[in-house]
Amino acid sequence: MNKRFPCFIFICSVLSFLVILNYSPSGLNAETKPSFVARLEFARGKPLTLDERISFGKRKIEMEEELDETRTRFTAELSRITGLSPQTIIANLREENNPDKISSELENITRKKLDAPVLSRIQNAGSARKEKILEIRKKYSVKFSEITGVKREVIMDYFPGYGL
Repeated sequence: MNKRFPCFIFICSVLSFLVILNYSPSGLNAETKPSFVARLEFARGKPLTLDERISFGKRKIEMEEELDETRTRFTAELSRITGLSPQTIIANLREENNPDKISSELENITRKKLDAPVLSRIQNAGSARKEKILEIRKKYSVKFSEITGVKREVIMDYFPGYGL
């Protein structure tokens, strides 16, 4: 057996472990914010175990999928309301999280003033989307709290900063 082989396995194991931990060789600098996991670990005062990380990762993927589905439904609804393609809306809508600016951005995209019934439907769609996102955040804050031991309210405060 080659003498270098055990060393190779050790190095691969360490690198794999560091990837799991979201390690960055450059470390944190002023332009990099800590990962969501790192924020939760700091809040709880100790690192997550491997099993907790795996469970957290699965739940986070589920949450991201639900949020993506909500965004897709919202885009489809805006498409039905305005007659614009979903691709056009996605490419041009910068303020999707600000319901007050959605209407004005859609007016800029269509280059025409939207009438009151259309504006009302857009507001309703935005409100429904906002409620659904809040529902998803509440659901997953409970799940993440059960995994990490961090209070649900603290987790809720972290979501917006990470696009969740």
